Amino acid sequence: MAHCDDIAPLLSAFNDGELTPHETNQVAEHLDGCESCKATVLDYLLLGHHLRTAAAMPSLDGFTERVMKGIADTHRPFRGRLLNRFEDLRERWVAAVSLMGTAMAVAALALVLAEPHAIQRLVHAFSGAPEPEPVVANNEPESQPAAGEAYISRLEAKPSSVATWSEPDTKTTVIWLADDTSGND
Repeated sequence: MAHCDDIAPLLSAFNDGELTPHETNQVAEHLDGCESCKATVLDYLLLGHHLRTAAAMPSLDGFTERVMKGIADTHRPFRGRLLNRFEDLRERWVAAVSLMGTAMAVAALALVLAEPHAIQRLVHAFSGAPEPEPVVANNEPESQPAAGEAYISRLEAKPSSVATWSEPDTKTTVIWLADDTSGND
């Protein structure tokens, strides 16, 4: 059996349930035979009870509202207000730039999907190079069509096995695939 000098430092932790199972069993065995240590544990119990009942719990009704009002009523320095304002503006600009970038990417994708030759046109527009001349089936440059006229805008292969036809007024594009690819033009 353990001595009181070994058990006394463990009594408060025993009372609070903070000991390991082995230590708890050791202290419980000691308390069965030691009236002095039992009295100390009883004193710890009474002291805890008196401490818990000595101070009344404050009412928490409206606590959040009072704290938020106190924060709102607190005067913030001009520098702090200015920094907060700049941070708000920065967040808005980042969001606006991100949104514009996304919109431009979606518009470019829609343009590429809607117009098969859009990439070539965009490359020529941004590079400053002139667009290639439209080619007719006999491989001669074509003059600009009159309003309402259709024209062959280009040939995809030689011999002429694939050609596209565009009608600007209705924005219609037709793609020809030759049945006979034997090389006869």
